[in-house]
Amino acid sequence: MPKVRKPKRGWPRLLLPKRMRRRFREPNSGHGLPPCPHCGLFAMKKDDTRGEIYCTECGGLLRN
Repeated sequence: MPKVRKPKRGWPRLLLPKRMRRRFREPNSGHGLPPCPHCGLFAMKKDDTRGEIYCTECGGLLRN
């Protein structure tokens, strides 16, 4: 059997396609806003006049 030299970077590995794992996703607010950091609910709304984001459930504020 002939001798074969190992490549400097090592033998090429066969790359298998990665499996897509489905994660449980919570329903978002529909407004594209993150969940409230205080209560964790997707109840954030944007107040354009004051330039802040507030939670309709607990009243927590996020300033922009």
